[in-house]
Amino acid sequence: SMRALIFRKKRSFLTFLLSLSCQGMCHDAVEARLSELEEKIDQVYTETVYGQCGLSLSSAFPDLIDNNSWSFSSSLLVWQLFENKTTYAIVDNTSAFTGSVHEGFSTRNEFDWAVGYRIGIGYNFFYNPRSCSNWDVQFQYTYFHTHESDRAASNSDFPVDFGVISVAFPSAISGSVEYALAIQKWRVKFLTFDLDIGDHLFFTHNLSFRPFCGLKGALIFQHVNAQFLNALSSPLDQRLAHNDFRGIGLTTGADAYYHFNSNWSLFNSFTSSLLFGKFHIKSLLNNNDPARVGLILNFSNLIHNTTRVLPQIQNIFGLSWEKDILGDSTHITFRVGYELQYWWGQNQFNHFLASVPYLYSQNNGDLSIQGVNIDLKIDF
Repeated sequence: SMRALIFRKKRSFLTFLLSLSCQGMCHDAVEARLSELEEKIDQVYTETVYGQCGLSLSSAFPDLIDNNSWSFSSSLLVWQLFENKTTYAIVDNTSAFTGSVHEGFSTRNEFDWAVGYRIGIGYNFFYNPRSCSNWDVQFQYTYFHTHESDRAASNSDFPVDFGVISVAFPSAISGSVEYALAIQKWRVKFLTFDLDIGDHLFFTHNLSFRPFCGLKGALIFQHVNAQFLNALSSPLDQRLAHNDFRGIGLTTGADAYYHFNSNWSLFNSFTSSLLFGKFHIKSLLNNNDPARVGLILNFSNLIHNTTRVLPQIQNIFGLSWEKDILGDSTHITFRVGYELQYWWGQNQFNHFLASVPYLYSQNNGDLSIQGVNIDLKIDF
């Protein structure tokens, strides 16, 4: 009937509206789900300053490195060395007009600036997203040599010719309490070897890190020649000493770069090491016997070895510039930075007690280095 037909049409229309409503609700749910997925992708997606696109923690290798490659680096080092407990004499400026009142000052070796170098070679592994291969291996050799000669002379008028008191030569051995002049020459040869493996990673668009770990070896040789002279500038006493350290240990650290763009960045590199090493220490004391001119008496020739586990830290920060050259087949990096190194317990020279022959203690002084680095690195 007509009534039944109208009822069936109304039912079909309601079914159509319900269907449209369900589709709208499903569409809104899909849109919300897509927006959520896009937000999550944005959280893990990174476009680096090199123009590379990928997930966060993506490779920090330049674009040109599309296969395994080598790197070579060289550095000019302009450094200054500091060391604790290098005092060798006290200058007594007592005046005849002040009687028993003593005025004086201590003298020590203070090293000037010197030049060294650092060279390195490395191997970069091709970045593969499936294997997360951002790794490289680096080997570096550092050489630095410095020396310093210092002299101490008395300005006192009482006594006339003397006034330099040795803290490096025991007076009980030589019989001399004061000298007219003291000269001490100190030489340091510093060599280190670093082998590490690291991973290049971008954490954000501008910030990249290279955490690494490896081995550090060190050879630090120190030689001292101290002479104490009379008023005629003839040697009375002489001290020859060696403090040689050989060590190896574990090292870890990280390089951090804040990239302004694909060329310029600020960098900071921090390294800490723990080395097991052996000291070879030698002290030779000679005395020119004034009663027998020209006769040199060897009063003491002490040789001993000691082993230590010593920490070391190193930090370099500065400005970096990099660019692709030779048809993007080679990448060069030029850096200028300030470096600071601190080595605990490197001065193990024997310190003699002035009034007791053959009785001594070890200095146990620290060594530090600071200065400017100019670096050039080539990836090819």
